[in-house]
Amino acid sequence: MKFKSGVLITTTLGLIALIFTQYQQVEQDTNLAAQLSQNDWHGEQIKSWSLNSNQTLLYFEAKSLYQHAGNVFIAQPQVIRTSPKDTYIISSQEAQIQQQSLYQFKHDVLVSHYTEQNRDEYTSRLETEELYYHPNTERLTSPYQVIIQSSQQRTQGIGLEIDLLSQQTQIHSQVKTQYDINPAY
Repeated sequence: MKFKSGVLITTTLGLIALIFTQYQQVEQDTNLAAQLSQNDWHGEQIKSWSLNSNQTLLYFEAKSLYQHAGNVFIAQPQVIRTSPKDTYIISSQEAQIQQQSLYQFKHDVLVSHYTEQNRDEYTSRLETEELYYHPNTERLTSPYQVIIQSSQQRTQGIGLEIDLLSQQTQIHSQVKTQYDINPAY
């Protein structure tokens, strides 16, 4: 138990050090300086990772990231969530982190799912305009239109909830599914 606690503390301290070294001081532009409060910050080419208690690795990278008035705004984010069973890659044009427990992805959101058996090619792909990732409960949700594609089916509908741990997906309304029946012989 001491080894796991030591690894967790070392990992946490390493992550904190990485975050602090990645943040850059905002240039002293008088207009921008007047808008920023003392607790605001800005960073470019951000990369970080964390290991959750359920052995899920969360890797995060973004073109830029800044905090203003307690909200964290992100340009071109990509979150890679890897567990022993599978990997999810979430990307979009922008995102916002709310209260350190909710990622709100916006504009051209794409989620690719890779399984343990096939990590080179995605098993399914989800597209939507807005998606919420709840890291504490390991859920993805969206109130908007979603399209989920795999090699032999395409499903679309309005509203989505995915439990990443059980890999159960629920689309709430206006569900349409198309199957591509391609015999193996």
